[in-house]
Amino acid sequence: MRLQLITAALLAAMAPAASARGDNMAEVSTRAGAYQDSDRTTIITDNVDAKGSIGHVGAEARYLVDVISSASVDVITAATGRFHEIRHEAEGGLFYKDDDRKVSGAYIYSTENDWRSHTGVASFQQDFRHHNGTFKLAGSYVSNAVGRSGDANFRRHLDVGGGSASLTLVASPRDLIDVSYSLSYLNGYQASPYRFVRFSDPAGGPLAPSVPETDPNTRLRHAVTLRYNRAVFRDSAVKSHIRGYVDDWGVTSVTGGAEYVVGFGTFEIAALVRGYVQKAAVFYQPTYSVPQKYTTADRELSTFLDVFAGCRATYRKESMGRLSKLFIEAKFTGYYFRFFDFPRLPERTGLLAEAALGVSF
Repeated sequence: MRLQLITAALLAAMAPAASARGDNMAEVSTRAGAYQDSDRTTIITDNVDAKGSIGHVGAEARYLVDVISSASVDVITAATGRFHEIRHEAEGGLFYKDDDRKVSGAYIYSTENDWRSHTGVASFQQDFRHHNGTFKLAGSYVSNAVGRSGDANFRRHLDVGGGSASLTLVASPRDLIDVSYSLSYLNGYQASPYRFVRFSDPAGGPLAPSVPETDPNTRLRHAVTLRYNRAVFRDSAVKSHIRGYVDDWGVTSVTGGAEYVVGFGTFEIAALVRGYVQKAAVFYQPTYSVPQKYTTADRELSTFLDVFAGCRATYRKESMGRLSKLFIEAKFTGYYFRFFDFPRLPERTGLLAEAALGVSF
């Protein structure tokens, strides 16, 4: 079963930035995470990154593995019982970076027992105003092959194309502003082979057996994000963001969050909070009385809100013998989901725990 949204919450990019002068550099980092929620889902994640450059040209590679175990309401509804699976993801890329610009490209391959995906990404970044401003363009294409465990005849396909543009400005010695726009277009199978829609009459009796959900074949998504970082006091800062989202399925959402960071020399501690609220897709219903063109049992298409709160501690040290940099981090985040019109799971709670280690030579 594909759990991209949950898995994405476990991961954060972690590696010191390469020198803009194009110096020779080598970096290795790893991040491990554990996820547990009240919907009987557990995910253990390990992510390893490596990066190196000679002059202005460099290469980077990444490998990720997810070990997933779940008996969520989706699984029980599909009458499959608890499942266990492993997802593997590998990435390789090249980049060129000088004093003012960076150009990069990468290929990502992801596989699990019922899903295969191939992804190509490319980006261009240009600094201006003496490095007080940065403009970035990025694009990606993903080809997904969707299957169903235990059913060799079930084969579906999903293509995803997207792009983004962002502008970052140093507004003052204490203020940093970033604004970005992204869009994506999905074409193909967007339902889940493991989710089934239930039908009932007004009195609550069943009209028909549960049937597989059906979503539209295309989906166009837009999002605008504003980030604002402000240095306060001597060694602390507030990082904030707000994001608006809309798509042609009728889903609209707003995300807002903030992080307060305090530095103590080589140590850094931070407290963070993030909130999200969403309006349901136009064709979503908690239950359906009659078959319709589009029917779904996806709680991610319902009306819901969530709140994340947590803390992290980071240690950074430069010039340690043969090591130019050392990075160690621990992070804990708890969350709460409230689903207003998803009767099978009114709420969900969970915990994310992460640990990271990185070195540069």
